[in-house]
Parts: sequence; C-alpha cells; structure tokens
Amino acid sequence: MRNKFLILIVLLVLTACNFPLSQTQATPDLIGTRVAQAKTQTATVYMVSQKTQQSVSSATTSLSVTPTISPTGTPTVTPTISDPAKFLGTPAWDDPMDNGKAFGIDASGYNDGYAQFTVSNGVMAMTSLTTAYKEWRLTDRSIANYYLEGTFKTNTCSGSDQYGLVFRVPDYSSGYGYYLVITCDGTYSVQRWDSSGTTTLINATTSDKIKSSSNQTNRFGVMVDGSDYTLYFNGEKIQEFKDSAFGSASKLGVFITGYNTSNFTVDVDKMDLWNLK
Repeated sequence: MRNKFLILIVLLVLTACNFPLSQTQATPDLIGTRVAQAKTQTATVYMVSQKTQQSVSSATTSLSVTPTISPTGTPTVTPTISDPAKFLGTPAWDDPMDNGKAFGIDASGYNDGYAQFTVSNGVMAMTSLTTAYKEWRLTDRSIANYYLEGTFKTNTCSGSDQYGLVFRVPDYSSGYGYYLVITCDGTYSVQRWDSSGTTTLINATTSDKIKSSSNQTNRFGVMVDGSDYTLYFNGEKIQEFKDSAFGSASKLGVFITGYNTSNFTVDVDKMDLWNLK
C-alpha cells in the first residue's frame, strides 16, 4: 500500500480519499479540527489520499410483494410503505447541493490527481481521474444511528464503473468504514474496509431496482441502527445485513471508482439524513 497525504486549508473539516481495488462527516469545527491540528498544528482541514485494493464477486437475492384482498373481495396488490423518505418525515439534515459547504468544497472544487469534486448548478460532480481507485469525500456530519439517502445521476458509464455511499466511517483519514457499491451495469454489493483490508459482506448482486447504464437517476439509502443495516433502492427495501466492526458516532459520504470509462463522472443531486432515536 502506498499513501499520499494532502493537507489543505479550507473552511470545513472533511476528507477525500482514494484507494485502488483488490483487497478483500453535526459540528465539523469541533470534531474535524481536532484531527487536523493533531496532524498539522495549524491547518483546519485534514485531507488524505490512500490507495488500497479490493475485489468484486457475485451472488443473488430476491424480493417479493405480498398480495392482499380488499374489503370488497377484489384482489389488489398493496405494496408496503417501506420508503423511509416518506415515513420518517422531515430530514434532520439535507443538502440540495446548492453549494459545497457540507463537503468542504469551494468554487474552485477539489482535485488531487486521482479524483475531482466540483459543485455547480445544483449538483456535486464527482469524477474518477484514474482507474480502479476508490475516491471518496466525507461530509461534516457525525452521527450514530440514522437513515442516509443520496440521489445520484450517472453520466456516460459502462460495466463495472462504481459509485455509492460510504457510512460508519470512524475517522477522516483511514478510509475505514462500509461501502455500498453500485455499478453502471446494475449490481450492488457491500464491503467493509478496515485494518485487515476489504471484507465483502454482500456479494455483487444484480437488482432490477437499480436503473442501470448511462444517464440514469437513482436514490440509494442505508438504514444504520446499531449492528443492523438495511438497504433501500429508489424507496424499496432490498436487503438487510449485520456487522459490528464499526459503531457509535461516525462520518458518512460518497465515493466513485472508474473501471471502464475515462473520467467516469456521477452527479450527486442531493443527500438527506434522518436521525433514528
């Protein structure tokens, strides 16, 4: 593994990280500044670039809709209201990407040679400038139990080009945490990155709830409650898993990885966060 450390002076504290693929951020001024000052004594932002590798495998999953009978005896299909964005009410925090403040991005954007993040016209465009590297950006949130949802729009993409959510990230520098990985061709997986490398918790799985290929918009969400995790795609519950490697208040964000497409770009249209009591 090789590490590249970048220290930037920005208004907020958060981090961008990059790492190749084959091993198996609330109040940022309080939390993030402590990290920055411990490293630099003067900087108010700590940025890090780290390269590691991971693998992708495959599996299958299934969904079902339970038919119900109406009082008149007419068979109808009544889907369960499972969309957290509807039943959780008003988000505790939402970012419509009018600016890059929550991600520590100013008008000049962020570019470390591995990734580029810019905010304009109501979206945060994240671009993978190299292939097979995870490039991630954390927000200024730090929270324990929550429902996190991001709305993403793909540009030109193909095959295994990847993007998605990062959650339960314990710090701004290691890159550790959970990754919900979505591919251009319509698969999802969940990986845990820690001191041992990458562990695949959910193998790459095809889902018809993902709008695949170029120029598609999807909402992806994850419910985080203790060691229980539930995935939601476009408002529908997809799969649950358990893991206790990371817990307590932690950071969250987004990532991108280009595999097949030069300068693979995904627009993050908005992000929403609900507290779970």
